[in-house]
Amino acid sequence: MNTMTLPELTQEYILTHDLRPDTVKIYWAATKSYVRFFGDRLACETTHRDMLDWRRENLKT
Repeated sequence: MNTMTLPELTQEYILTHDLRPDTVKIYWAATKSYVRFFGDRLACETTHRDMLDWRRENLKT
Protein backbone atom coordinates (compact mmCIF):
# COMPACT_ATOMS: atom_id res chain seq x y z
CA MET A 1 0.00 0.00 0.00
CA ASN A 2 1.19 3.50 -0.81
CA THR A 3 2.02 5.41 2.37
CA MET A 4 2.80 8.78 0.79
CA THR A 5 1.16 12.04 1.72
CA LEU A 6 -0.03 14.21 -1.14
CA PRO A 7 2.95 16.61 -0.79
CA GLU A 8 5.30 13.61 -1.02
CA LEU A 9 3.41 12.29 -4.03
CA THR A 10 3.51 15.73 -5.66
CA GLN A 11 7.26 15.98 -5.09
CA GLU A 12 7.82 12.51 -6.57
CA TYR A 13 5.71 13.39 -9.62
CA ILE A 14 7.54 16.69 -10.18
CA LEU A 15 10.95 15.02 -9.92
CA THR A 16 10.04 12.32 -12.43
CA HIS A 17 8.42 14.54 -15.08
CA ASP A 18 9.77 17.35 -17.21
CA LEU A 19 7.43 20.16 -16.19
CA ARG A 20 7.51 23.87 -16.89
CA PRO A 21 8.12 26.08 -13.84
CA ASP A 22 4.60 27.53 -14.04
CA THR A 23 3.14 24.02 -14.01
CA VAL A 24 5.16 23.17 -10.90
CA LYS A 25 3.78 26.29 -9.18
CA ILE A 26 0.21 25.30 -10.06
CA TYR A 27 0.74 21.75 -8.75
CA TRP A 28 2.15 23.05 -5.46
CA ALA A 29 -0.71 25.55 -5.07
CA ALA A 30 -3.23 22.73 -5.53
CA THR A 31 -1.30 20.54 -3.09
CA LYS A 32 -1.31 23.28 -0.43
CA SER A 33 -5.05 23.73 -0.90
CA TYR A 34 -5.53 19.97 -0.50
CA VAL A 35 -3.51 19.94 2.75
CA ARG A 36 -5.53 22.86 4.15
CA PHE A 37 -8.73 20.92 3.43
CA PHE A 38 -7.67 17.37 4.41
CA GLY A 39 -4.72 17.83 6.76
CA ASP A 40 -1.93 15.24 6.74
CA ARG A 41 -4.05 12.45 5.30
CA LEU A 42 -2.27 9.85 3.18
CA ALA A 43 -3.00 10.16 -0.52
CA CYS A 44 -4.29 6.57 -0.61
CA GLU A 45 -6.92 7.44 2.02
CA THR A 46 -8.58 10.01 -0.24
CA THR A 47 -11.57 8.85 -2.24
CA HIS A 48 -12.96 10.19 -5.48
CA ARG A 49 -15.88 11.63 -3.51
CA ASP A 50 -13.43 13.42 -1.18
CA MET A 51 -11.75 15.03 -4.18
CA LEU A 52 -15.11 16.18 -5.55
CA ASP A 53 -15.92 17.78 -2.18
CA TRP A 54 -12.50 19.48 -2.14
CA ARG A 55 -12.99 20.78 -5.68
CA ARG A 56 -16.49 22.04 -4.90
CA GLU A 57 -15.18 23.90 -1.85
CA ASN A 58 -12.39 25.49 -3.91
CA LEU A 59 -14.81 26.64 -6.59
CA LYS A 60 -16.77 28.58 -3.95
CA THR A 61 -13.81 30.89 -3.31
